Amino acid sequence: MDGIANTTALVQDMLKEVVKANDNRKQQQQEQNDNRKRKDSSTGVSSNDNNERLRAGDKGGNRTSSSNSNGSKLPKPVRVLHILKKHVKSRRPSSWRVPKIAITKDKAIEDLNVLIEMLKEAEQSG
Repeated sequence: MDGIANTTALVQDMLKEVVKANDNRKQQQQEQNDNRKRKDSSTGVSSNDNNERLRAGDKGGNRTSSSNSNGSKLPKPVRVLHILKKHVKSRRPSSWRVPKIAITKDKAIEDLNVLIEMLKEAEQSG
């Protein structure tokens, strides 16, 4: 009988750990969802709104046509930490917008270098 009691106690402890891990996972998922729903302070658009806009085919258009809060026609400054460009040798060469990425790594690097130059020119002229 003592062996059965020990086994039962072990199983109960294991179940408690599984339930605790599951609760932690659910809490982390909820926090991630909450973070996604928060509005971006620089754009005033929640990530869900932005994703829906992109799924609908709006790529952002000409941002210079809309006015800032001060009435100027210049795009609103944003802070960029890093820019990624997927290519055929990416870990997962697909996205929700493009099912199969066909751009080569060299072309992706070239595109990023062009973008860097554009950003530098914009920073110097702005």
